[in-house]
Amino acid sequence: EKVETESFLIEDVQVYSRIGPVIKTLDPVEIRIRFTAKTNILDPGLYVGVLSLENQRLAGLDLKDFMTAPAIPAGGSGTLGFSIHSLPLLPGRYQIELHLKDMAQHKIEIVPQTFPFEVVETPIYGGRKIDSWHGCITLDAKAVASTSAMKRRPALKNGQ
Repeated sequence: EKVETESFLIEDVQVYSRIGPVIKTLDPVEIRIRFTAKTNILDPGLYVGVLSLENQRLAGLDLKDFMTAPAIPAGGSGTLGFSIHSLPLLPGRYQIELHLKDMAQHKIEIVPQTFPFEVVETPIYGGRKIDSWHGCITLDAKAVASTSAMKRRPALKNGQ
């Protein structure tokens, strides 16, 4: 069944990994919303909220922070979305919240349902699988260490 707001008919919502059949932690991910305009949309806008299943907002993206999309006439269709370089979500189930907009008419329409997606269990940091004890997101990091014991090691002599 199609989902609609006053000015938009949502045809399809996709959240997928660019590199595999499932979404893994730190994968590059695409979010695409395909819709038909029910009225003239002069300055199309899109807000995507990433929520936990408990409706806690984990992240949000607004199209206007990145670009201005061309106008869409009534009856015309469009696809808006985001390409995420590296999705930091730990394994679990999440949902996408959508606000479709016409910035020229100060119109913000909240899509009346959310769209679920899942991040599968993934070994990160080159080893063990990280669980929810670590929170909702991971950090794309590497460790550094410096101790006095590391500095006192004698230098090798004669290439030995």
